[in-house]
Amino acid sequence: MVKFITKNAPNGREKKPRTKAQKAAQSDLDASRAANAARRLETRRKVVIGGALMAQAKRTVEAREMLAKLKHSLTRPADRKLFED
Repeated sequence: MVKFITKNAPNGREKKPRTKAQKAAQSDLDASRAANAARRLETRRKVVIGGALMAQAKRTVEAREMLAKLKHSLTRPADRKLFED
């Protein structure tokens, strides 16, 4: 199906120009989406690096020592509890 879009749209459905408030809201939404995407990417990187370190710790002494230092540096009780094994 082909749809033709003309300036003189039928039924008075012309596209109205955006107001300053609408433009600002769209800009805020775009910035929020970009920040959210950046946070997701950062979280994914942390998970991948953490998994790689834990896998390496099973194979090498250096990685085990590094993991032990990192565990010791945790300050929140909830975080320490995750590594009580």
